Amino acid sequence: MRAVAAALAALLLANGAALADDFHAIDVRVTPITHFARGDDTQTRFGALTFLGGFVLSSLDPGFGGWSGLDFATDGSLIAEADTGFWLRGRLTETNGAPTGLANPEIGVMLGENGQPAPNKIATDAEGLRITTIGGVETALVSFEQTPMIRAFSGPDFAAAVPKRIALPKFVNHLPRNLGLESIAVAPADGPLAGAIVTIAEHALDASGNHRGFVLSGPATGTFMIKRRDDFDISDADFLPDGDLLLLERKFSLMGGFGMRLRLIHAA
Repeated sequence: MRAVAAALAALLLANGAALADDFHAIDVRVTPITHFARGDDTQTRFGALTFLGGFVLSSLDPGFGGWSGLDFATDGSLIAEADTGFWLRGRLTETNGAPTGLANPEIGVMLGENGQPAPNKIATDAEGLRITTIGGVETALVSFEQTPMIRAFSGPDFAAAVPKRIALPKFVNHLPRNLGLESIAVAPADGPLAGAIVTIAEHALDASGNHRGFVLSGPATGTFMIKRRDDFDISDADFLPDGDLLLLERKFSLMGGFGMRLRLIHAA
């Protein structure tokens, strides 16, 4: 059995290396989501939000699925990363402002610092993604949950990039393994954080029950706390152009099922 397992692992690594040089085209099926409210296909307004549309993507490609973070590259391409170590790239299609699908979808393997695909799930549990410009180079910042780290991939071909690690405070190494650096955001350059990289743990609470976040650069480098409310954990984050911080929060219980919400923290 050990010999069979070793041979299978070698085959998977060989296949990963063969795919690691670039993106390659895949077939993706698009299924529209026509309404948001269960049992009501006419409601479009939900609090301060208006539902424009959505879709479900599916594919028979073995690397497809587990997409955790997404952002847009400078050329307008939609980029997503999976917690299984893959990239997805394509063009979002729209009709009258509503998203309708993904054109020209491509997939690629995410490389580690050694230029090879990650050997296991623990090493490649990518969660947050934010695309920014560092030193004049388009860069994808990816946060990893089970092995706490942030990697910077130089673009525009992220699937061919050998990443570099972003320095993190030592405390990050003590985060819960599967509740670690779930989100990453980049503050506006002209705001008080001066373009700083910010990452927030999914569920790493202080003694008062607050979420922990980390400012990794700029004039406010250090740790900060976010008040936890209603048993929600933090799944993703992004800064709006005016400096407000937008959080995607979620929770799950056997009795209550799934819950998800958006939360706005004003720049002030």
